[in-house]
Amino acid sequence: MLFPRSIVLTLLLALVPAAASAWPASIISVHDGDIVTVAPCGDTSTPIVIRLYGIDAPETKQKGGLDSTTLLRRLLPEGSSVELIPQDVDRYGRTVAIIMADGSCINARMVEAGQAWVYSRYCRAKTCKNWQKLQKQAQQKRAGLWEEKDPTPPWKWRKEK
Repeated sequence: MLFPRSIVLTLLLALVPAAASAWPASIISVHDGDIVTVAPCGDTSTPIVIRLYGIDAPETKQKGGLDSTTLLRRLLPEGSSVELIPQDVDRYGRTVAIIMADGSCINARMVEAGQAWVYSRYCRAKTCKNWQKLQKQAQQKRAGLWEEKDPTPPWKWRKEK
């Protein structure tokens, strides 16, 4: 039986250990502040949905969701080249990855701008401690979602909805 290439690629990624090598991709679209679709190695016939590792951004209909999505679209414009460092596969079959663009970690930039939380429940890499520091700095500056005194984290917002 033949499988579509996207299924084969997803299955292969599921077998990749957490310390996987980076691989190139180009951005097809940004769904929200922590989910994008990419063309692996520029191959648009095999799009893959990527969840940004270690962060959780406000949902689209949640307060701050539009700002978060807008920033990620600015950081990752359609067609831009990125490097993905796979960390895991989530329960929806999405590759969970650190995204690098122009030598910058996009996951960290979202936290630094106050447009995403460090998702402590899932952020276990060494870099997560640095991201926690960036989040505290964003809170102190009252940047992005931290303009509000006590913003509702997306995981709580989803549970309420």
